[in-house]
Amino acid sequence: MSILQLAIDDAGKILTNIKDFGQYFTLTDPNGFVFPELRGYCNNINLESPEIQTDQRISSEIASVVFPMQELIKLGSPLPWPVVDDDSLPWVCEFSNATNNAKTFRVMNTLPDNDLGLLTLILERWNN
Repeated sequence: MSILQLAIDDAGKILTNIKDFGQYFTLTDPNGFVFPELRGYCNNINLESPEIQTDQRISSEIASVVFPMQELIKLGSPLPWPVVDDDSLPWVCEFSNATNNAKTFRVMNTLPDNDLGLLTLILERWNN
């Protein structure tokens, strides 16, 4: 087995292992079809930094989900696509953090890694 094949196998196993690393998340397509209990690595990082001119604190948030593309492909789904404009219905991603605080996001960008078979979704907080 090549090192690349080993990396592909290991990445999928690690990201979808709910017991040790992975997390459940839900994706909903723009038509309202829900893909429940997908498995991958979900992160949500809150950032704070001072605004130099006013010395005010600025808060922002970065969120993403990484998972094997096979998770969706085996369900017959196309890969999510990013938001085109604010009037179009987005793909929606929901997951809970380590303290069981559920959050809802929309997919802003998709980054498929065709070598490792992974899909990264760049997310933005969504309040529909």
